[in-house]
Amino acid sequence: MDNIKEFFDAAAKSGSIILTENKEKLHILAEQYQYPLLNIIDYKDLESGNYYLGSPVMIYDENHFIKNILLNKYGLTFKSFSPAEPEKYDYLTAMKADIMEYIQDNNIDLYELGDGDRWRAEDNLVDMLWAEDCVTGNGGMYYGSNEECKRYIIDNLDTFFSVMEEYDLVRINEITPQYIDCMIRTYYLHQAVYDVVNELWEDKEDERSTED
Repeated sequence: MDNIKEFFDAAAKSGSIILTENKEKLHILAEQYQYPLLNIIDYKDLESGNYYLGSPVMIYDENHFIKNILLNKYGLTFKSFSPAEPEKYDYLTAMKADIMEYIQDNNIDLYELGDGDRWRAEDNLVDMLWAEDCVTGNGGMYYGSNEECKRYIIDNLDTFFSVMEEYDLVRINEITPQYIDCMIRTYYLHQAVYDVVNELWEDKEDERSTED
């Protein structure tokens, strides 16, 4: 089970008994994940007493046949476990956060950067960030490892295919996930910069209106 820590956490929070076909193995896993106090029992242990009655029960081995037998034989109340879906990586959201951080870390005044013109500020910021690894990965060091970039791409396959078409990337077997990730970031750069400048420029205009 890939979500074993979440499973243990759900059992601990609900006070559930865990039924399993391999109690020894599960006890070892519980110790490794620092859940030593979980009440883990084997299916065959059910015959030995009624200490489990009245407590919610979770099954580690997802065996619905066994679950139905136990439900009918002992009248147990089973608590379902639905592992949380991992949050998908969003390129545009991540890039806007990176751009915001870059502006703050480098004390960039957008008004000065554009000589008072927001469109010039956008253009200048795009030029500034085009080869910044911390935003586009286009500076030579890339944004993340091949494994990290592969996960980002898998979460954004529609964008991946759009970028393949946009940049005519036909020999996909000859390029790395890091390279593709860089292409996607440069593909999104103008939109990300536009969104960030739009937000910060409006905030700055609000401040000037208040001062006046």
